[in-house]
Amino acid sequence: MKHVKPFLIKFLFSLLILYIVLGSIFGIGFPSVFIMATIISAVSYVIGDDVLLPKTTSFKASLADLAITFFLIWFFTSNFSLTYNAFTAALMSATGLAIADYFFHRYIRDDIMDPDNRKPHWHVFKYQTEMAEELTPVKPDVYSDEEERSKLKTDK
Repeated sequence: MKHVKPFLIKFLFSLLILYIVLGSIFGIGFPSVFIMATIISAVSYVIGDDVLLPKTTSFKASLADLAITFFLIWFFTSNFSLTYNAFTAALMSATGLAIADYFFHRYIRDDIMDPDNRKPHWHVFKYQTEMAEELTPVKPDVYSDEEERSKLKTDK
């Protein structure tokens, strides 16, 4: 039941953005936009919000949503509509959805997700360098002594 409200929110803003871009600008009918919004919302919610968002940051999940929505919109508009420029329609729609998804991920992370199962927004990496004697030898001219000895032996 906790996934119904976020899915409906995602569906509504997907429908709104897709209708503004695809319906108003590119002249695609409302039934086609409704079907695309339903499929895109379901796929990107499952992959981007349920699988990727708990394991990564909001930006990475938004990039994954951008790729998913771009591919799906491009597929639908190039195969099932009379739009002459499917690439531009897909790029404009996917960019608008990715920007909205970034703010939607904040809502999901703050209100829906369990605090124990999510990664923090900022990762603290504690790197430490290792120093060894090989980098700073005890004798500064270790190799020169051996070379000089070999030269002295050959000179005699």
